Amino acid sequence: MTWQMFMAYLSSMLTKESLLGVINALYSNSDVAAAAFNAKSVGVSESLAILLPQVISKARALGFIMAIVFNVPCTMTVAAIYRENHSAKWIVLSIGYYVAFSLAISCVFYHIGLLIW
Repeated sequence: MTWQMFMAYLSSMLTKESLLGVINALYSNSDVAAAAFNAKSVGVSESLAILLPQVISKARALGFIMAIVFNVPCTMTVAAIYRENHSAKWIVLSIGYYVAFSLAISCVFYHIGLLIW
């Protein structure tokens, strides 16, 4: 992953909706705050839609999608795990499992994508 994609990966741990805003903010040349907070309502800029296929290969995009799909669900899910178990140990184990599994599956799908494309 590029550093921009990894930052989007990390922000998606908090909320999946922030992913589009972070990618839009990091890859666009516009105002970062406006791009991040308005991405959900306004959408992705046209220049970003043209730029992303040039910067991110198909195999890398496939691996990134798999990393996002299998990433930590959201902060509310983590809070529910804590509310049910009352254990910080389970929180750390579940977050560690999600991160390790999502990055491992991302690597596998990236290499599959390299074989396909």
